[in-house]
Order: sequence, then structure tokens, then C-alpha cells
Amino acid sequence: SELAIQENAVTLARYATICQQAGLVPIVEPEVLCDGTHSLETCQNVTERVLAATYKACNDHNLYLEGSLLKPNMVTAGMQCPTKIHSRTGCRGNSYNFTKNSSCCCSGRYISLRWTK
Repeated sequence: SELAIQENAVTLARYATICQQAGLVPIVEPEVLCDGTHSLETCQNVTERVLAATYKACNDHNLYLEGSLLKPNMVTAGMQCPTKIHSRTGCRGNSYNFTKNSSCCCSGRYISLRWTK
């Protein structure tokens, strides 16, 4: 839900700000779970909303983005999705989300790959 997205974004931003105030580099990890029957497109749309909300919340909390790492979820169809996708299609979805939704100020972005057979 939109409320869950906003609340999680604010919590991540508060965590990241506390880390920076303590002299640590925060790893900001907004997550869209891969459980369920959702399509790749649904995951991509939700991930865009989650990343936008997270960056806004970080900005609102005066997070120094250059001193943080972003670890978003991998854009993929749900584990129980009846339509299987090719790994290249998933890679394009992830590349698109990185270029469209990632701040150029963020010092690093990384993603954990979890492809299933």
C-alpha cells in the first residue's frame, strides 16, 4: 500500500541519518519482495514508487547521499508468476530502474542477484 511505502521510506531515511551521525556509511535497502504471482512489470512499477519515496524521505531527512550506499531489490517477476522471463529481460528491468530512479549523488549502488531456475 502507499502508506506502507511511505512509512518504510521514512524509517530507512531515519536509520540512514542516525548511521551518518554516528560516522557510519548507511546501506539503504528498500525491498520489494519476490514472493507472489506478480509480473515483472508490476515489480518494476512498485520498485519505481519505492525508490522515489525512499530518495524523497532521505532528502527530507537531510541525508548526505554521497555518503550512503543503495541496495534495492532485483526487479523480477514473483516466484509463483505463471509467466517465466528470460534473464536478459530482468536485467533490462534492473538497468532501467537504476538509470531512471537512482540519484547520481549516491556513492554506490549494488544489487544481490537471485535468479531461480
